[in-house]
Amino acid sequence: MNKSLNDQTGFTLKKLRSKKRISIRELALLASTEASTISRIEAGEQRPSLLLVFKICDALEISLVDFVRYLSGEEIPKIGLTPDYSPSQHVKEIPNLELKHVQFFIDIAKSLSENVKDD
Repeated sequence: MNKSLNDQTGFTLKKLRSKKRISIRELALLASTEASTISRIEAGEQRPSLLLVFKICDALEISLVDFVRYLSGEEIPKIGLTPDYSPSQHVKEIPNLELKHVQFFIDIAKSLSENVKDD
Protein backbone atom coordinates (compact mmCIF):
# COMPACT_ATOMS: atom_id res chain seq x y z
CA MET A 1 0.00 0.00 0.00
CA ASN A 2 1.56 3.34 -1.01
CA LYS A 3 -0.59 5.62 1.09
CA SER A 4 -1.18 5.30 4.79
CA LEU A 5 -4.41 3.57 5.71
CA ASN A 6 -5.79 6.84 7.12
CA ASP A 7 -5.03 8.68 3.86
CA GLN A 8 -6.44 5.89 1.75
CA THR A 9 -9.60 5.66 3.88
CA GLY A 10 -10.07 9.43 3.66
CA PHE A 11 -9.55 9.50 -0.10
CA THR A 12 -11.99 6.60 -0.56
CA LEU A 13 -14.60 8.17 1.68
CA LYS A 14 -14.39 11.49 -0.17
CA LYS A 15 -14.63 9.75 -3.55
CA LEU A 16 -17.67 7.72 -2.47
CA ARG A 17 -19.34 10.75 -0.91
CA SER A 18 -18.77 12.73 -4.11
CA LYS A 19 -20.13 9.85 -6.19
CA LYS A 20 -23.25 9.90 -4.00
CA ARG A 21 -23.38 13.70 -4.42
CA ILE A 22 -23.80 14.54 -0.76
CA SER A 23 -22.01 17.12 1.35
CA ILE A 24 -19.88 16.43 4.39
CA ARG A 25 -22.70 17.78 6.56
CA GLU A 26 -25.27 15.51 4.90
CA LEU A 27 -23.06 12.45 5.35
CA ALA A 28 -22.41 13.37 8.99
CA LEU A 29 -26.14 13.69 9.62
CA LEU A 30 -26.87 10.36 7.94
CA ALA A 31 -24.05 8.64 9.85
CA SER A 32 -24.97 10.24 13.20
CA THR A 33 -21.65 12.00 13.65
CA GLU A 34 -20.16 15.47 13.42
CA ALA A 35 -19.23 17.10 10.12
CA SER A 36 -15.80 17.85 11.59
CA THR A 37 -15.29 14.10 12.16
CA ILE A 38 -16.04 13.32 8.50
CA SER A 39 -13.78 16.18 7.44
CA ARG A 40 -10.86 14.89 9.57
CA ILE A 41 -11.35 11.34 8.23
CA GLU A 42 -11.35 12.59 4.64
CA ALA A 43 -8.19 14.59 5.35
CA GLY A 44 -6.48 11.46 6.71
CA GLU A 45 -6.19 13.04 10.16
CA GLN A 46 -8.51 10.63 11.94
CA ARG A 47 -9.23 6.93 11.70
CA PRO A 48 -12.93 6.03 12.03
CA SER A 49 -14.09 3.44 14.53
CA LEU A 50 -15.49 0.23 13.08
CA LEU A 51 -18.98 1.28 14.21
CA LEU A 52 -18.61 4.58 12.37
CA VAL A 53 -17.47 2.72 9.25
CA PHE A 54 -20.69 0.66 9.41
CA LYS A 55 -22.73 3.86 9.78
CA ILE A 56 -20.88 5.53 6.92
CA CYS A 57 -21.43 2.49 4.70
CA ASP A 58 -25.14 2.61 5.50
CA ALA A 59 -25.28 6.35 4.81
CA LEU A 60 -23.49 5.89 1.49
CA GLU A 61 -25.64 2.86 0.68
CA ILE A 62 -22.63 0.61 0.15
CA SER A 63 -21.82 -2.72 1.75
CA LEU A 64 -18.75 -3.10 3.94
CA VAL A 65 -17.36 -5.62 1.45
CA ASP A 66 -17.75 -3.14 -1.42
CA PHE A 67 -16.16 -0.42 0.76
CA VAL A 68 -13.13 -2.69 1.30
CA ARG A 69 -12.99 -3.48 -2.41
CA TYR A 70 -13.18 0.21 -3.26
CA LEU A 71 -10.55 0.99 -0.60
CA SER A 72 -8.23 -1.56 -2.19
CA GLY A 73 -8.50 0.26 -5.52
CA GLU A 74 -11.30 -1.56 -7.31
CA GLU A 75 -14.10 0.37 -8.94
CA ILE A 76 -17.56 -0.25 -7.54
CA PRO A 77 -20.12 -0.19 -10.36
CA LYS A 78 -23.01 1.24 -8.36
CA ILE A 79 -23.93 2.57 -4.97
CA GLY A 80 -27.20 1.44 -3.50
CA LEU A 81 -28.34 -1.10 -0.96
CA THR A 82 -31.70 -2.71 -0.55
CA PRO A 83 -33.90 -0.85 1.96
CA ASP A 84 -33.83 -3.73 4.46
CA TYR A 85 -30.02 -3.84 4.64
CA SER A 86 -28.85 -3.80 8.27
CA PRO A 87 -25.43 -3.43 9.97
CA SER A 88 -25.42 -7.13 10.81
CA GLN A 89 -25.49 -7.84 7.07
CA HIS A 90 -22.16 -6.01 6.75
CA VAL A 91 -20.61 -8.64 9.01
CA LYS A 92 -22.39 -11.50 7.21
CA GLU A 93 -20.84 -10.36 3.92
CA ILE A 94 -17.24 -10.63 5.13
CA PRO A 95 -16.93 -14.27 3.96
CA ASN A 96 -17.77 -13.01 0.46
CA LEU A 97 -14.47 -11.14 0.25
CA GLU A 98 -12.18 -12.52 -2.40
CA LEU A 99 -8.90 -13.97 -1.20
CA LYS A 100 -6.94 -10.95 -2.43
CA HIS A 101 -9.04 -8.71 -0.16
CA VAL A 102 -8.85 -10.85 2.98
CA GLN A 103 -5.44 -9.62 4.18
CA PHE A 104 -6.39 -6.07 3.28
CA PHE A 105 -9.59 -6.42 5.32
CA ILE A 106 -7.64 -7.92 8.26
CA ASP A 107 -5.28 -4.93 8.20
CA ILE A 108 -8.23 -2.53 8.16
CA ALA A 109 -10.01 -4.38 10.98
CA LYS A 110 -6.85 -4.38 13.12
CA SER A 111 -6.29 -0.72 12.43
CA LEU A 112 -9.87 0.24 13.18
CA SER A 113 -10.00 -1.89 16.32
CA GLU A 114 -7.12 0.17 17.75
CA ASN A 115 -9.61 3.01 18.08
CA VAL A 116 -11.81 0.91 20.35
CA LYS A 117 -8.92 0.64 22.81
CA ASP A 118 -8.38 4.41 22.65
CA ASP A 119 -12.04 5.37 23.20
